[in-house]
Order: sequence, then structure tokens, then C-alpha cells
Amino acid sequence: MIAIADQRPQPKRLANWKRGFLTMMPNIIKHVKRAFRHLDAEARSEAVQEVLVSTMLAYARLDQRGKVDLAFPSVLARFAVAQFHDGRRVGTKLNCRDVLSPYARRKKGLQVESLRG
Repeated sequence: MIAIADQRPQPKRLANWKRGFLTMMPNIIKHVKRAFRHLDAEARSEAVQEVLVSTMLAYARLDQRGKVDLAFPSVLARFAVAQFHDGRRVGTKLNCRDVLSPYARRKKGLQVESLRG
């Protein structure tokens, strides 16, 4: 008989990183809103949410590695904003073969123009 190892996260540990992140979240949002102040309201809201998820994942990863003492709101926000501007979105793949993707246009120097005059 084969026993399957239980790999679910410990509830106590999971609650600890969530609590730590929630205390940082207002400061992270403040930094991120400042970084996206040039966008219109809807685009800014989307960008803030995207970056907030990225910072949460980075914080959770630091907690997994036992390095939560290195997590500062400004650093997490700056790193996530840089990832956002680089086109590295959470949960999506970067495809340099798709000519319409912003990643491919930036990395390969492609330019897409309309055929209509």
C-alpha cells in the first residue's frame, strides 16, 4: 500500500504570513498608487490590483523561505511595479512568438500597424 503524504500548509503558519502581509498592505497600496498616478482611474485600479497580488506572492515566498524579516513594503512594491512594467503578469506566460503581445513587441522591437489608411 502506498501512503500519500499530506502536503497541505499548516493553518497556523498560513495565518501568520497572511497577518504579516495584511499589516503591510496599506503601505504597499500607497507606494503602488503613487507609481501609477499617471494612469486613468480604471487602468490604475487594475494595475494596483495586479501589483498587489504580485507583492502578496512575493511575501508568501519569503515566508516559505523563512526570510520574512527582509520584506519591506516599499521594496515589495517597487519590485512588483517593475515586474508589471516589464510585462511579467501574475499567472500568465510570456510569449515572444505572439506578435501582438507587448512582451514580444518590446523584446524583439516589433511594431504593429493597421493596414487601413
